[in-house]
Amino acid sequence: MKTLAILFLFAITVVVVTAQPCKQVSQGMTKAEVLKLVGAPTEIDTLSKEFLTGKQQILYTVVWQYGDVTKDGNQRVQFKGDKVNADVIADGKKYDELMLTLRRRGATGREMTERGQKLNTEMCK
Repeated sequence: MKTLAILFLFAITVVVVTAQPCKQVSQGMTKAEVLKLVGAPTEIDTLSKEFLTGKQQILYTVVWQYGDVTKDGNQRVQFKGDKVNADVIADGKKYDELMLTLRRRGATGREMTERGQKLNTEMCK
């Protein structure tokens, strides 16, 4: 019985630690490195594409979602091509709500960026 309880606690610890990309993923990591660290995402979204002149190359902005996107606590990892190009968003739902509120009141792009970074820092401790 004691072994079963220890195994259960270990499993919960592994799930909690590995299910938080914001604590492990950093800019410049490849998709393979992210998969190895935190596992497969719950959902993958393609947001936009960028055509690079002269190279005949298209880079897609892809977002990997971890957790239920309709609930608090879902985290996002954004890629440009094969590399993480931004800090992990610690809580996608709260981030979207904050950005919508700031847009509605006419906030500047700089203010929106600063507030988003502050939210990520507070949520990802």
